[in-house]
Amino acid sequence: MKLIAAFMLTSCVSSATVQSDAWTSVVKLANEVSLTAAPLDFESFLNQLKVTKPNSQSQQLNQLSKRLQRFKPKGACQLGAVDALNHGIRAQRLFEQLHQEWYGSEREYTGSLYALDATGRWFQWMSLVWLGDAVTADVLYQVGESDFAVAIKKLRKVTTKLRNKKDQDKTQVLDASDDVGIQQAYRAMGLKMKKHFAALFIEGKGFDELKVARSLQGDDFPAPGYYDPANQTMYYHPQTASYDLAQVPWLYLHEGMPGHHYQNMMANAQLNCDHLGLQSEWLQYGRMAWVEGWAAYVETLGKALGVLDEPSSLKHVLKWEALRAMRVMIDVGIHHKGWTKQQAIEFWQQHFPEGQDELAIAIDRIQRWPMQVNTYVFGKHKITQLKNQQVNQQKNTFDVRQFHDRLLKLSGLSILFMSHFQQFQEESIQ
Repeated sequence: MKLIAAFMLTSCVSSATVQSDAWTSVVKLANEVSLTAAPLDFESFLNQLKVTKPNSQSQQLNQLSKRLQRFKPKGACQLGAVDALNHGIRAQRLFEQLHQEWYGSEREYTGSLYALDATGRWFQWMSLVWLGDAVTADVLYQVGESDFAVAIKKLRKVTTKLRNKKDQDKTQVLDASDDVGIQQAYRAMGLKMKKHFAALFIEGKGFDELKVARSLQGDDFPAPGYYDPANQTMYYHPQTASYDLAQVPWLYLHEGMPGHHYQNMMANAQLNCDHLGLQSEWLQYGRMAWVEGWAAYVETLGKALGVLDEPSSLKHVLKWEALRAMRVMIDVGIHHKGWTKQQAIEFWQQHFPEGQDELAIAIDRIQRWPMQVNTYVFGKHKITQLKNQQVNQQKNTFDVRQFHDRLLKLSGLSILFMSHFQQFQEESIQ
């Protein structure tokens, strides 16, 4: 019996060593490759490519691809990592083709990926690096279209209710320079949400650490707010001379709790798969879809968190839900279907007159930052899809607090790891 036990132990150790050596060789090859990051300012990015000589990594990419074909991943972390590596190889190969064609070019970016390449290769590459998914333009458009149909119906219902004097609420409009009043409103929102937080989340930390301040960005900054993880501060960015406090719950949900601030704290406190040894760039493709998708998803929890009891605040959330979905359709229209700017404006005005005040800013942003606006809706779509799967599998045993906790622990990784959520869950129970 002792001999058999000793043999079994030796076999297990030997097997683990082989597995470890195999993964080490994969990591070594992967870390010799330099991946191109998702660009935000696309015009500057292309102008840089014109004068930067292409550096082919086809040999390293081929070697890594062959090694991955022979490698048998063990555990959820390696499964997700292999997906991320194969995804990165595909994206980098496509980028190097595009870079080779663009090097030395005298063409200019005019605000449309379609104008650069009508075959859709730039659009495909941007979807790979921003969304972490090979989703087609048609499917992406359908996701936006479906989201818009639901949001606009709810928005118009709330708008109709607000016309009734009985449903008028008590939200205020302050002068945009009244930082004391605006920040006081955000602090009050945090105290209000804190009472309901434990119903949806296991960890209650984050409220005390979150700071709120006025934006440091210039007048041309195209968003109403942003979060800086370096100093745990959410910034509000007034875009007019007045500041409607109806937007406070929405921005607090998205940028603060349980949005970017909470997600950032949870992901950093609960590092998953940090033992993989891969350079961080391999785990970044699609991470913004996870981060922005999470922030868009938690906006749908506003009622349960007790911060959307005023109809005008709910209207603001629904307006932005519809707006983001509209932006997806506009982005696909301009960058894949070849719409002109005027066609995009007319489409927006026809289907979303409620968003007229955001039209110019949104279309300018879409042309300057192609694909970035899609991260919100696509990421939320992936999270909602996963949640529905878990609900269907677990039925009455589904625990939304556990779901949120486990999802957040993975949110520091590429969204590709989400497809292995079930195995991560099973491994955490063992």
